Amino acid sequence: MFKQHKLLIIITSIITLLPIVVGLAMWNILPDKIAIHFNTNGVADGYSTKDFAVFTIPLIMLGLHILVIAGISYDPKYHAIGRKPLTMAIWIVPISSLFLGAVVYMYAFGVNLSVNVIVGLLLGFVCVILGNYLPKCSPNYTLGIRVPWTLDNADNWNCTHRFAGWTYTICGILILALSFLGLFWLYIGLMLLADLLPTLYSFIYYIRHKPE
Repeated sequence: MFKQHKLLIIITSIITLLPIVVGLAMWNILPDKIAIHFNTNGVADGYSTKDFAVFTIPLIMLGLHILVIAGISYDPKYHAIGRKPLTMAIWIVPISSLFLGAVVYMYAFGVNLSVNVIVGLLLGFVCVILGNYLPKCSPNYTLGIRVPWTLDNADNWNCTHRFAGWTYTICGILILALSFLGLFWLYIGLMLLADLLPTLYSFIYYIRHKPE
């Protein structure tokens, strides 16, 4: 995988580290203490030094990015994921790094923003994107509803992921529509629902089609 997607991996790794470049450009005007953690009400409850916020957080995200890529690479069925879903999986951490950096820097400069509203918008878009790409995935061990009865049966996998496409899309639209409420646990609940319903569907499919 590393050889086949070398350029994409390099580009996404650089993008993951872009918050460092932004932080260095604003170094002299950044406060010495920067909020890096927010509670479920969107209120800052954890602070760090400027060095940690600018350098360490993006480096942690880069480490996570590498772990995601390594995990995909060691999946014996990663070729079945599909080009578009695979590209989406590789972009998840870099986009999250840019989002996190933007929130941290904006909050540091006192920009009046609702972190929970922004999180709701991000999660909503992620769900809609997943809803679009999940039906296009073939059986694999990295992306999708990976339970024994979907991995053992291609028909179960295909039907489950078509259903998951609808659940993720609908829940994503609901999260986007309700994002202005800033209710973090509502977003998480809808995301769990988007995942649990296809899992239940796949089990029911397995029971109904299990050989006598």
